[in-house]
Amino acid sequence: MKREPRTSVGAERSGRSTIVLLDRPPLALVAVSNQGEPAPVLRMQLSLLHAQLESVLTRSALGVLFRKAPSYDLRRLLGGTEKMLDALVCSWARSPAALLGAYPSLALPQPRRRVLATHLDIALGWEVLLLLNIVGVLGDEEALTPVCLPHADPTALLHAYVRRLGGEGSTAGALGGGPPGTTPLLHYAYRLTGGAQFVASPPVGDGRLQQAIVLAYSQVRAAAYDRGSEAEGPLCGVRMERRPGLALAAVLGKEGELLAAYDALSKCEEVAAHCARLAAWLRAQHASWFS
Repeated sequence: MKREPRTSVGAERSGRSTIVLLDRPPLALVAVSNQGEPAPVLRMQLSLLHAQLESVLTRSALGVLFRKAPSYDLRRLLGGTEKMLDALVCSWARSPAALLGAYPSLALPQPRRRVLATHLDIALGWEVLLLLNIVGVLGDEEALTPVCLPHADPTALLHAYVRRLGGEGSTAGALGGGPPGTTPLLHYAYRLTGGAQFVASPPVGDGRLQQAIVLAYSQVRAAAYDRGSEAEGPLCGVRMERRPGLALAAVLGKEGELLAAYDALSKCEEVAAHCARLAAWLRAQHASWFS
């Protein structure tokens, strides 16, 4: 919606719903959810949605548009972007990318990784996440598409050439991702502290369970940082919770951040021991994933 001069920014509760308003002149974005996401997570999602809008319509173009026509219906200019915006919103239920503010890492030889990192240096981590969303919507099509990277230049459009080279990349899937009874670990996500990339096991086959896991990650992570901030560090280094259908563990340290979901019948000592092995294995993979 168009921003009014006295629009405020914050979060409100109405029954079971959380209402978050994000002010990004000349627009104001609103999220209403009764799923239990913490307000900072909803705010991050709105920020990504706004950035995706700016990747199509530059910030300067939006400013000029609403100065000339304050009551203009922005949906007229968003025709054809529905699939891209829907894909972004739907990804929040399946992937912890928005929660972590990072994009998925891909295991590559170190020289090739450094070349790619050099070319991607123009973009922030969340901008790469938005580019990946655009690429995912294009599928196997070869395309030349205009895109704006607000961090690099919020007033200009680049022309991105997209072509799928073949082969499926994947992130870490070891030590978990199996059904209950074969391994206690259902899913995990790991990010270097302050890093722009993360690795995660494949999504759990049951879409509802995967959505519950990502939601639980957001809640347990928010509880660990409650009254603190990522810049200051978490208030607690290790947090374990048990809830219907899941056992959760969060290990937040100076080096990395590990979120893991286990079979609900797992014992606390079993979860703690497995988390320690998983964290050690992830640290051993740093060179191939993050260097």
